[in-house]
Amino acid sequence: MTEEILITHLEKINDNDPGERKAAIEELMFEDLDEKTLKVISEKIVDNDRGVRNAASALLISNENSAVPGFITPFIASSDIAARNLAGEILIQYGSTAVPSLLEFLPNGNDDDKKFVIDVLGLIGDEKAGEDILKEIDKTENENVLLACQEALGNIKYLPAVKKLLEQYPLNELYKPTIIESLGKIGSQEALDFMISIFNDEDDLTRFSLIESLGLIGDEKTFFFLLSQLNTASGPILYPIVTALNELKNKFGFDIPFDETMKNALLETVLDADDQYKEAAIHLASAFNDKDLLLACLKIYGKNLELDEIVKPKFMENPKIILKNISSYLKSNAANLNALLELLQELLQFEGDQIGDMLSILELRNLTDALTDGIEHPDEEVRRAAFEILYKLNIEMAVLFIDKVVEDDNMWNRLKLLELVVENNSDEVNEALNKLAEDADEFVSERAKEILTQRNNPNITN
Repeated sequence: MTEEILITHLEKINDNDPGERKAAIEELMFEDLDEKTLKVISEKIVDNDRGVRNAASALLISNENSAVPGFITPFIASSDIAARNLAGEILIQYGSTAVPSLLEFLPNGNDDDKKFVIDVLGLIGDEKAGEDILKEIDKTENENVLLACQEALGNIKYLPAVKKLLEQYPLNELYKPTIIESLGKIGSQEALDFMISIFNDEDDLTRFSLIESLGLIGDEKTFFFLLSQLNTASGPILYPIVTALNELKNKFGFDIPFDETMKNALLETVLDADDQYKEAAIHLASAFNDKDLLLACLKIYGKNLELDEIVKPKFMENPKIILKNISSYLKSNAANLNALLELLQELLQFEGDQIGDMLSILELRNLTDALTDGIEHPDEEVRRAAFEILYKLNIEMAVLFIDKVVEDDNMWNRLKLLELVVENNSDEVNEALNKLAEDADEFVSERAKEILTQRNNPNITN
């Protein structure tokens, strides 16, 4: 780009029309720009037009010129929150390149500016900022700045900060969760020993943070310490313990002892905790072939696809337990009814004729009863799946309910019926086919007629 053309673009960048300003910046997007031009464009992140601001931001981020952070950092002091946040986003994208200009700005800002700079430094995560942030702890009297320092030191994993963070810990209850989280991110034997030593003296909120950090930096001693906590823990504090044990198991390959305490902890977590904790509990439960744990997982199956993928292989390994108990879940009209029916279909497909050997006469009857209830369910997909499974499991019983499917108001369900009975030449099926040949839906009636024609003229092929 010639100097003359560049000057023209710079004039347009300062045009009164925001459309012209935006277009001029976008035309420079892939050009090799000098620092003077970049400084002009940097000033546009405080433009009163959002389109211009966004265009300037996109160009500055893509340019990667090391001078840009120096142009952008002063806008941290802007009274325009949008401009300040945009400056922060650009500086974070520049990463370590932005650290020198941020550190140079840090002593000069007010408390709000300092907190913002420290937050950005923490998100960048460069250890070079650690010493300056550590010094700021001793300088500041502002709690928000202090908390930002404590958090940022953890984010950059600044090992020399451990001593200072331990000194800060008893000074204010407000600091404790942040300091514990940062110690967990930094990781050191001193931090680990400290967290275990204070555990029994802290309230549940602080223990919650302690447990999460112990899961990150713990060792074999920590593993057995957390196992011992299961004896007395209950409710929400139980869930992070299970998660931390799973993390340590994965990290070190520890064996999880299976006793009533562990079983009850896993059951409670699977059934009552948030999904992030359920995931850890399901991973741990997968190490055991325990009926109660499998059925607890069955109860929540279908509510979260990621959790389903973890537990489903365990169901397939233990078909007998699932098949013997799934009928009670189907009868309860659970919210995960569709997922349970899909699982049942897969089990039937996988196990085939062996299912009859797995179930007693009473268990098989309970299962078929649950499926017949599903044929009248309000959900059309449940009705379709229930009849299909019943037909594959017990044709004679399914045929007894064929009229209900003939009268189903969902066209796809009636087509599924035709697909299932195409090889069945019983009187009941033929009667159903004759009814469906008169169906109001053309697809259904034509398919029924095709099947009837084939039966009456077996030499005709479709």
